[in-house]
Amino acid sequence: MATSFDALHLRSELVAACRKQGFRAATPIQALVIPHALRGANLIVESKTGSGKTLAYGLPLLNAEPSQTQLPEALILVPTRELASQVEAEINKAARATSHRIVAVTGGGGMDRQAALLKAGASIVVGTLGRIQELISRQHLDLSLVRSLVLDEADELIVGGFAEKLHAIVAGLPSRKQTFVFSASISHDVENISRKFMGQAKRLQLTAGRDVPEAIDHRIIRTDVASRLDDLTAFLEIERPFQTLLFCGTRKEAEEVCEELGQRGVECKFLHG
Repeated sequence: MATSFDALHLRSELVAACRKQGFRAATPIQALVIPHALRGANLIVESKTGSGKTLAYGLPLLNAEPSQTQLPEALILVPTRELASQVEAEINKAARATSHRIVAVTGGGGMDRQAALLKAGASIVVGTLGRIQELISRQHLDLSLVRSLVLDEADELIVGGFAEKLHAIVAGLPSRKQTFVFSASISHDVENISRKFMGQAKRLQLTAGRDVPEAIDHRIIRTDVASRLDDLTAFLEIERPFQTLLFCGTRKEAEEVCEELGQRGVECKFLHG
């Protein structure tokens, strides 16, 4: 049975803002997370993209009125500028009836412009790790009053050399704060790093909706690094799929695999961030 936003004990203006956007009921992850968040718990949440996770943490952040209007009291860290823009836009839609002001800071925008936005006052800052560090080092961003921290897509925040930047930023925050960690999968590394940041935390995970659709078939080809491109090429020649989506571990690997398949006569394009 769906849970209405009214039943989650959110401020009436936030409920109205959700209805204005066409949201009649909370998604399962929102219904699971929001009550714990409003009670002040630190949370580690396993949540897929597209599950409604942004409002799962965004609505509790907006539910608390800022104690002042100049410095941010909530910090949302994300791995990419695209996600920062999406988070800012979604939370802003719900924030219009409140006194909150949300600012996104990423490497894709001008430093001076972002510094000016912060100087004008922001209660919630959404940003990528590198730009957050730059703004702090240039004294454009003061995080001394932060009382809520969100790590969105934490599994991406701790890979690719980001972990050191993440530790440096969190180390400069007040020790007394509520922390939310959201990740598509809660690996051992994600859980270990998360608990370093927050101490005691409640872990939340949806158990429903994990069945594989009947139309999807799984097969495994056992191979090794030296033979995998030969095996992949043979598989494509035998199956002759109309379209194939191939996932690689890194950007460099995606380019190399695409180039090699092209040399073998396979029409191929690569996509990466």
